[in-house]
Amino acid sequence: PIRELTIPDSVVEIAESAFAYSSIQSVQMGTGVKTIARDAFAYSYELHTVTLSPNLESIGDSAFAGCYELKMLIIPKSVVTIGELAFYGCDVATLCFEVSAPMEAWGDHWTKIQPDHTPNTRGILFGFKQLVRVGDFEIILYEDKAAVAQYVGADAEGIIPSTVEGAPVDQIMPRAFYRNTSVVFVSIPDSVHSIGIEAFMECENLTTAPLPASLQYIGNSAFGQCWCYSGDGNYTLIIPSTVTYVGEYAFEYGYLTQIFVPLSVTHAGQYAFAAYATVYCAAPEKPQGWHDMALGANAAYWNFDR
Repeated sequence: PIRELTIPDSVVEIAESAFAYSSIQSVQMGTGVKTIARDAFAYSYELHTVTLSPNLESIGDSAFAGCYELKMLIIPKSVVTIGELAFYGCDVATLCFEVSAPMEAWGDHWTKIQPDHTPNTRGILFGFKQLVRVGDFEIILYEDKAAVAQYVGADAEGIIPSTVEGAPVDQIMPRAFYRNTSVVFVSIPDSVHSIGIEAFMECENLTTAPLPASLQYIGNSAFGQCWCYSGDGNYTLIIPSTVTYVGEYAFEYGYLTQIFVPLSVTHAGQYAFAAYATVYCAAPEKPQGWHDMALGANAAYWNFDR
């Protein structure tokens, strides 16, 4: 089966379902491609890398639906049409748009990324400028900010820079450290307010990554199955009082004994704190926005004041 596909410049359109359910892993589109039709790459489960044509104008309905391993798409400013559910199921992809804001012609349905059809704005960046390499990090420069796309190093320590080319690093994107087996300690600067879906998932040797004081969002499975993760390094995780959202399975199976959750956390997904730890919550009772199984089987103490 074809694993790597290079589409020549002479091709103008990728037809409906042309590569649907294929085993293709990477695609390089030529400069002539202007249209990606409906379901063109739908449910190509192994597809992880796609370079779009700089002259692309239209992305059809469900064009990349079910491409669960897709890492990143840089969407050129020439795109004027995006169909319904174009990226459905691409919940670990980083979508980088060259335009500074969504175009009215796109409608609303293109944002439905997660399998439950809920809009997911995490992992979506506007005002994309360039992707640069800084030490062991691939960094996305967008608007007047920067985001960590991927850690590509093999060192035990990952020190995330607070600024890149004068721009503050404000996000760690989905799967930035995913399944890295080398990293043991990660320093996250206070400029970071968002940790994306599966950002550190299955980093089996990660022990220490204190959460920054400005953090607001922790995505699904962000630290899931990090078997050695001990929060601040002493088996205690203190969630900053700026955090409002903790996704499902965020700290599942971490090596923690205590988790302190502030009043600010108004959303906690299923098994968000299922880390075999005792959970101390500042709220007097389980907040309405928490899933019934947010704590898993853990013991919890409410109205706890540190």
